[in-house]
Amino acid sequence: MASRAQPVSIAGDEHASLWRMPSRHLWEVHAWSQSVGALATALHGATGAAAPTDMCRVTSDDAGVLVLQLGPQRWWVLASPGRDVSAALMQHVTPDIGSVVDLAHARKTFQVRGLGAAGVVARLSQIETHHDAFAVGAFAQTGIHHVGVLIMAVSDEGGRAFDILVPTTFAFSLRATMQQAVKDEIAAPAPRV
Repeated sequence: MASRAQPVSIAGDEHASLWRMPSRHLWEVHAWSQSVGALATALHGATGAAAPTDMCRVTSDDAGVLVLQLGPQRWWVLASPGRDVSAALMQHVTPDIGSVVDLAHARKTFQVRGLGAAGVVARLSQIETHHDAFAVGAFAQTGIHHVGVLIMAVSDEGGRAFDILVPTTFAFSLRATMQQAVKDEIAAPAPRV
């Protein structure tokens, strides 16, 4: 039986594959309207990663902590298994500048990899997956089968790779939808531009 700390292949081949990724720590951080700058400083102090300056962009530290800006006063902090920054977030993000909510059990992460990964994502959502439009470090909030998800471009090495964060309650049904998209991409690859 595979460990939950290791990626597990679900479907596909070298052209396109779907993986269940290890669970990550996830926190949602909100700033009060008058304290956005202070919260950006607090995020850097807590995570070691600078807060993104653009929406729908990701910044990271050297140890696998990602900071995603979802909105003008809203961020997600993702940390790899074994890297818990909750104490640091609680220390730096004080109630006078914002709030921190643990969402670790609210999302599951899948990853689509391979030369056909962009084609799989295009079958699942209406995101422009061309390198110029959706480069590594970009993410989009969109829907798959009427369920809100977050898709993040994570690699361009050996093909593309996209992490897809889905609500835990829909993980099983969306997994089947993503498996079918992988099979369809393998059977009839989307044209590359």
